[in-house]
Amino acid sequence: MKDQTISNENYSLEIGSLSINKVIGDMIQVMNYVLFDNEIKSILNRGIHETITPSAYVELNSKLDHLTRNSNIDIYIIPLQGEKHFVNKSYRGKVDIDGARERINTLDDLHTFEVHGFSSLDIKSDSKEMIDYDDHMILLGRRLVDYNNQTTAYLFAGMNKTEIDKVLSSSDINENRTIFLLDEDGRVLYDDKMEHTGTQFPYFSELHSNNSVFIHEDENTFLMSHKDVGYANESLVSVSSYDEATSALGKAYTVNIYLLGSSLVVLIVILFFVVSQFTKPIGKLANISHEIEKGNLKIRSNIQRQDEIGRLGTAFDLMLDKIQDMIHQVKVEQSMKRKAEMEILQAKIKPHFIFNILNTIRINMIKNGDTETSRFIVSFNKYLRNTYKGEEWITLHEEVNYTLDYLDLINFMRKHPLETHLTLASATLNVTVPRFFIQPIVENICKHGISNQSGNIELKTTVEDSYVIVTVQDDGEGIAKTRLNLLQANLELDKQNIVSKYLKDEEKTFGIGLKNIYERMRLIYGDQFSMKIESELYKGTTVTIRFPIQGGGFINEGITS
Repeated sequence: MKDQTISNENYSLEIGSLSINKVIGDMIQVMNYVLFDNEIKSILNRGIHETITPSAYVELNSKLDHLTRNSNIDIYIIPLQGEKHFVNKSYRGKVDIDGARERINTLDDLHTFEVHGFSSLDIKSDSKEMIDYDDHMILLGRRLVDYNNQTTAYLFAGMNKTEIDKVLSSSDINENRTIFLLDEDGRVLYDDKMEHTGTQFPYFSELHSNNSVFIHEDENTFLMSHKDVGYANESLVSVSSYDEATSALGKAYTVNIYLLGSSLVVLIVILFFVVSQFTKPIGKLANISHEIEKGNLKIRSNIQRQDEIGRLGTAFDLMLDKIQDMIHQVKVEQSMKRKAEMEILQAKIKPHFIFNILNTIRINMIKNGDTETSRFIVSFNKYLRNTYKGEEWITLHEEVNYTLDYLDLINFMRKHPLETHLTLASATLNVTVPRFFIQPIVENICKHGISNQSGNIELKTTVEDSYVIVTVQDDGEGIAKTRLNLLQANLELDKQNIVSKYLKDEEKTFGIGLKNIYERMRLIYGDQFSMKIESELYKGTTVTIRFPIQGGGFINEGITS
């Protein structure tokens, strides 16, 4: 409650500050119009050397009226020569020429385009003298110059208490609180109750400690908040009774709860009525469906409505009509389907049946002491399970295990088995990767790199700058330089060029697996994927794959959707 009260007070004060800033901005804008108006400048320039004529006074006053026709700004000009002055129609009270003369000294030190904001002591030289309703509580001044930058007159723009009250009333800031406008020294320029105007604000020193502070007087607690106006270091201050503010906030919460509760009840009643209009025919259709389950195909809904429910009921009835007409045809079709399904079942062996058979064979081999063949069956079983999996993405650890299962099967069939050496960084094991991107490389090694002799395959994974580096190296026959250059060039092309070149390639041997890997990984990872082949004839081959740790799944999601 406390934080909400302070927040509400700061919000109201923010609105008031914006309103005061707008007023000051309008005043400066009007003063700029006067400064740059050629007709006004011409009249004031002539007034330095000759007496200003009555018609010139009328013309200039009319100009001021026109400039302030849509505002409540008081504006007056005191020429450098003479005792007369110019004012607009909205100006109330009597122009204090003597007081204005005292302020002129301040304006003489200003630059041509500088505007000065007067404090409360500037407005009333005697600090004990109270400012009345017609006195300017916001007062700005500047000097007007000729083309030689010589002073010709002094321009003042102000706003009295009545007009400031209107500005703050329009923003509802002065409701249930006392509003003060302070100058930079803490003196009160404006007080909506006219009790402290022109005096020193007693709590000025506490304003800069926090935006909102609590004041305790005679067992009463007041919340004081302030906001910088943004010009001449002035501040807008509000003082309100904390008890009244929290009470009003509590009442507002109570009213809101009642309103929300009432609205919720009305909404539930309306919702119940609307839903019932839809659920009744749906319930009728549900009852009909139960009758159909019992075998009664003669029942009909007979729902006559011009909406979706009516169309659903009509379609339901038409469906029942067609069902009765097609019962014989359905029986014939079912007989034919059963025969066809039997033929399909006889021709198709389910994967789990294959797995069960393989497990049975493995158990029998173990019983017979044939552990080597049993281990081969286990590898083959695992290989088949991975092949039948529908998952497109697996962990790098699973991909490596799948490749090792493949090597076990290959070694079982080879006269000279291949030795495998693994160096896997732990940070890479749980990285999500596409399936079957390492196994085709190993398959190429077995078929072309180390085909008829023993050899070694080294599989290594590392992490560099958020990228996974997978290296597959063998010590086999290697690749001739011409063939290697062709393969490497193909891996640097985009997909369309790769496909075009390989369709013309008559050999299509070692590069086919690598081409498929490159195209697939390039589709998934884009330009962040790279593949490099390094080889020397009779010194083995190294394939290096580089792709980001993150990003592949995101790109793949965008492709498949």
